[in-house]
Amino acid sequence: MRAADRGQATVDYLAVVLVAALAMTAAGAVWSDPEKLGGSVSRALARALCLVGGGFCDADLKPCVTAKDTDARHWHVSVVFARFGKDDVLVREQRSDGTVALTRTKTTEGGLDHGWGAKGSVGGRGFDLSADLQVLDREGKGAVYVARDAAEADRLQARIVAGDGDLPRPAFTLGSSRVQAELSAKLDLPKLTGELAVRPAAEEGMKRDLATGRTTIYLEGGLGGGASLVAGRRGASGTAEVAERYAVVLDETGRARELVVTARGRLTGAGDLPGIVAPMDGRLRASAQAGAGVEWSTESHLDLDDVATARTVDAFVEELRHPQLYDTLTGRPSDAVRAAIEQRGTIEARTYAVREVKGGVEGSVGAVAKLGGARERTTTTARLLAAVSRGPDGAWRMRGDCVADHARA
Repeated sequence: MRAADRGQATVDYLAVVLVAALAMTAAGAVWSDPEKLGGSVSRALARALCLVGGGFCDADLKPCVTAKDTDARHWHVSVVFARFGKDDVLVREQRSDGTVALTRTKTTEGGLDHGWGAKGSVGGRGFDLSADLQVLDREGKGAVYVARDAAEADRLQARIVAGDGDLPRPAFTLGSSRVQAELSAKLDLPKLTGELAVRPAAEEGMKRDLATGRTTIYLEGGLGGGASLVAGRRGASGTAEVAERYAVVLDETGRARELVVTARGRLTGAGDLPGIVAPMDGRLRASAQAGAGVEWSTESHLDLDDVATARTVDAFVEELRHPQLYDTLTGRPSDAVRAAIEQRGTIEARTYAVREVKGGVEGSVGAVAKLGGARERTTTTARLLAAVSRGPDGAWRMRGDCVADHARA
């Protein structure tokens, strides 16, 4: 067969695939709900074209995390101006398809810990009259194991907690490096409490899929803080915790295939949700009943197979590396990336009800140099409240499959 004939055969084959995909989806739509035919055809066509182009086409259909339980154990010692410590964190994520992901990470930290005043606590209660400045470097490693169901996850989790070295091959391996700082002042007395804190942080890391050979390299920045003052039963407070992560997915050959942008924060009032989910803002809020203890997250995917998009992302990476070069410029690459995601990206948005319980022992004393330490355990539970997705066709839809599965669990 000549090259031209082979090329024509390929085109004919792709045409058959597209027609078949459209026919199957249209038939399903008519059978279930004739009024949904137009939207289903649009979605099928967009997804089929994406598949033909070799892109990542099902990000909006992947299983949701319906429940997340985190058990974090931490200890540190502070001597003079130095601090050393370790974290051991186990995260269990129940997914809407019945599988369970178990993530185990261990982190070591070291850096500056400078404080004034005194504090102490037992079981989360005590006194605090202090000011602290911390600048810490944290290095972490971990692995993700995926169990087929809850029973298998229970057995695997017991082996992980017991320190059983004979664990199965993980689905992913993790590595991270994080620099974080905190400047805080606290007042905690029986009838008067107050706090002021600023917490900037930056993290870079890598996640490797051992089955496919794909590697995800990410850079995350975050800024948290809060202020409060309570006398007796009266007072005021405000908090802000927002983090944003940019990741590039490399295939097994090292070629950049996808940009993934994730963001998360706490939902406390109007305007807290990012503008990218504005079309579904009302539904997320109605399901979440915004208030303390509710967090949101978004995950946006942008295919890098398009040459123009890839060039935009390359320029954005340079902006991350040399932000000072773009301080006085208009039309920054980061703005172009956001516009591309809003126009062409697939997007997931979730809201979760979150509850955190802390316990342990902490104490320190110091006027110029600090001497102290802590041994703490924090358990956090998150339960899915609402989920929406936007697919390759640009249409938003409620992920009732995720919430329904969660409700039955």
